[in-house]
Amino acid sequence: MELKLYYSTTIEPFDDPRNDGFRDVFSLLKQLEERGIKCELTDTNQLTTEQIGEAYIHSVVGPTQLKKYRVRQIFGSARHSGWLFGKQVPALVVYSSGSQVPEDVYPHEELGRTVTIKEYLKTLLARLQ
Repeated sequence: MELKLYYSTTIEPFDDPRNDGFRDVFSLLKQLEERGIKCELTDTNQLTTEQIGEAYIHSVVGPTQLKKYRVRQIFGSARHSGWLFGKQVPALVVYSSGSQVPEDVYPHEELGRTVTIKEYLKTLLARLQ
């Protein structure tokens, strides 16, 4: 398993349910790395707008179609999908080991509630113990 976090070092994440617990994410990723999970941090300030758009499309389309959850309103709006991706709304993309195809993305909306990055990481840590 590999995890890739898209975030900004200069733009503060929104203070809303999509980003609940984001301050804890870096320590949780460190704990996961100590357990052998590869974690990659990508500062979106180092990417062009086009690169961020490509990352959004590559990271979000597959998991949302396969797992049937919603992200359009999480990372943007109906008119402007993805414009918050990795900036005001950090994104965690989950890959199977050795795969280039994402299998999950957080946060996302599932069954009417937002599943946050922190919630996923805590669940993953619990499974590994």
